[in-house]
Amino acid sequence: MNVENAKLLNQIVRETFNGVTPEDVLRFEDGSFYVGDKLIQMSEIEAYKEEAKVILNTHLWPLLLKNVADTAIKRIAHHSNNFDDVFFGKAMLYELDVIDKMLTALSKVVIPTIPVQKKEAKIVR
Repeated sequence: MNVENAKLLNQIVRETFNGVTPEDVLRFEDGSFYVGDKLIQMSEIEAYKEEAKVILNTHLWPLLLKNVADTAIKRIAHHSNNFDDVFFGKAMLYELDVIDKMLTALSKVVIPTIPVQKKEAKIVR
């Protein structure tokens, strides 16, 4: 899905269903990084990036994702008694996708570097 379609889908989900989107949780604004409303210091971003990579690279993470998704799908298919049951199961699948996308995005964050100005050596006589 391209970026424009993803943004449109997220806007529809947010406005129609009051759903949480990745942009609600992870934001870059004016060169600052936020998790929710908390401003994250540049010194912390690298640690969060590494933690996201660790989570994504564990054997447990894909196992958890798959099992929660499979359970939600089974409940949608076999245990739903009404539209609300189906809707809730699909919302679970959507939120799993949101969490996975946030971790993936965080693991790929490019930390801006401040260029260091080189000073010319002065010859003292």
